[in-house]
Amino acid sequence: MMISPKGYIETVKDLSYEELLKERGSLLRRIRKFERDYRKNSDDLLLVARCPSPDVEYLCNLMYLAELCNLISDKFIEKRDGEIPY
Repeated sequence: MMISPKGYIETVKDLSYEELLKERGSLLRRIRKFERDYRKNSDDLLLVARCPSPDVEYLCNLMYLAELCNLISDKFIEKRDGEIPY
């Protein structure tokens, strides 16, 4: 069962900046694996009977990544004592 993007952020919000970068790497690996496998045999992926299906997991991971990047940005600014590097 996948959780909502907000629920996912609740599970990682207390991680350090460095730990969040590791989590981002983990999400990116899962996203890339799906994309690589999908290109190889897209028909087979659609027939897989599992819950959540690989395509739902992929879409959730993309939404998690978007939320995680926002959190990483916030932690980065916090780490710089609120200074935004523009």
